[in-house]
Amino acid sequence: RQDVGTKATKKLMAEIGESSTIKPLIVAVDKDGPYILEGGHRSAALGLLGKKNIPAIVVIDRSN
Repeated sequence: RQDVGTKATKKLMAEIGESSTIKPLIVAVDKDGPYILEGGHRSAALGLLGKKNIPAIVVIDRSN
């Protein structure tokens, strides 16, 4: 879990609140399940802003 009190998260909250632009997260799915590969701070910031749906690009590892 990301630290939701970090400067980066707070900065992203302000930027997203001002622009309403959300860059998609990159979520990977492997044999152990899904995890955020890129965008953990964005996810935390969006959660603090009360967003329920977050755009994401999903990458599925089919090598196993």
